[in-house]
Amino acid sequence: MIYHQEGHFRAHDDLRICYQAWQPETTLRAVLIVNHGMGEHSGRYQNYVDYFAPRGYALYGLDMRGCGRSDGRRGHADRFDDFLEDLKRLHDIVRAAHPGRATFLLGHSFGSLVALMYGLRQPDGLGGVISSGTALRDALPYPGWARAIIRLAGRALPTVAVPSGLKAAQLSRDAAVVEAYRRDPLVHGVGTLRWASEAIVARDWLLAHAGEWWLPLLMLHGSSDGVCLKEGARLFRAQIAAGRAEHHEYEGMYHEVHNETGREEVFRDVEEWLGRMA
Repeated sequence: MIYHQEGHFRAHDDLRICYQAWQPETTLRAVLIVNHGMGEHSGRYQNYVDYFAPRGYALYGLDMRGCGRSDGRRGHADRFDDFLEDLKRLHDIVRAAHPGRATFLLGHSFGSLVALMYGLRQPDGLGGVISSGTALRDALPYPGWARAIIRLAGRALPTVAVPSGLKAAQLSRDAAVVEAYRRDPLVHGVGTLRWASEAIVARDWLLAHAGEWWLPLLMLHGSSDGVCLKEGARLFRAQIAAGRAEHHEYEGMYHEVHNETGREEVFRDVEEWLGRMA
């Protein structure tokens, strides 16, 4: 039996931020906080719930501001720290509900930037971080001059929205996953210029500070990811002290390894890692 509940809290700027929680009936082993990718929502991580909740893990899924059921302009944040502060609110809720339990943070795609930043700047209370489809290198990299223009535009025209360019077919080889994404009314495909500029700054900061990482880290990436290049995860991993991080690449898988055909291999790797860290 899995107990499901929905909740919300008010962010520092009074936006209503929504989350979901799944609690196992069995003895609780650990807690996993899931931070989704840009333009999607926590409800798309049911495969994690179906695998880990029956095995004794509680899962909490945040709908980031501007996404899913949460308030906010779609695909927008005034500053990257807004995502960190929202995540901290949920982390505090989890710690109050499960005192003393090992808690892990999983971030996918854009959510991986938030998770890695959080792990570097606010590691207290975390047993480790899982980074999936790490978003440190795009499949279509911007040259330096384009990045400079985006950063300037983010300040001058912060709420102008542009298409994200993400194609549903790039997510998974599972046709049912692709079709469900296309039909999902809570999915959107835009990002504002401020969001894009803040993401660029966050990526640069993370790569500059990767050598300071000390939490246990598990990195998951599809070898055929056409959204976020595997080289970004490799670059981050290469700067971390030996023994702190594991990096798994899955042959032929696309961007969402948790929604891929053969995802059971991914979940077994995550389960084995959590078992050692919890």
